Amino acid sequence: MPKLVTKRAINLKSTLIEGTLMDYKTFLNRAKAYHENTDKEDTELYFEVFKRRNSWNVTAWDMDYVQWLFKTYLFQWGGMARAFPVLARDEVYGSVFKETPPMLREYAALQNLELLSSRFVDLSHMIPLAYKRLCELRFSYKNKSRRIGPTAASKLLHFLFPKVFVIWDNRFVRIPQNYNETPDEYFRYTNDKLGVLREVVESFVKDDAGSELGATYAIEALHADDLSKMGFERFREPITKLLDEINYSIE
Repeated sequence: MPKLVTKRAINLKSTLIEGTLMDYKTFLNRAKAYHENTDKEDTELYFEVFKRRNSWNVTAWDMDYVQWLFKTYLFQWGGMARAFPVLARDEVYGSVFKETPPMLREYAALQNLELLSSRFVDLSHMIPLAYKRLCELRFSYKNKSRRIGPTAASKLLHFLFPKVFVIWDNRFVRIPQNYNETPDEYFRYTNDKLGVLREVVESFVKDDAGSELGATYAIEALHADDLSKMGFERFREPITKLLDEINYSIE
């Protein structure tokens, strides 16, 4: 059974997770292990955020919604609240509030894009552009300019375009798996995750036939079944969330 990555194991992760073949059963076990080794409240909070997101549209985007999103989602994991000093948060919220509607219009084609969609190649150039736009969004604190940054940008993009953007962070992804923070590197990370997904889906198709997209949906459904058996409500996480979760577990 996979286990949570510890400080001792973190240096092994880049070889265990990327660059090796992974079948769908291993993939599901590792995603399941993430939830087994994570506080139940964290899983339930993600469900709460994304249930609300599934009924969301841009007309509901106001400052209260942005503040709720940061406090309930971005600030809950990885000590991210420390990256946004309390005295600067109103400016942060305002910047994200203003930037999001035009981003949603400009990158509307990403809204229903799937990683394994036939349209991915044609539209994938938008991924580093959207990442750079949020990552470099500025706010000031103590007369110094700061940016939203790479981890927060990926979490916001995962919320806005959950089917195509994968979350990353410094401790479990960028440092141990040798990525830097640039848009090109985030795109490389996305392509690496796409490679993992193709391996996973290929193994599923060998067992059950069907299409790549159909296999993706089936794997999401199997994961939802696993969560239900663990005592959670049956919530269907997007495949991009599972691709993030395997960063935190090893065999």
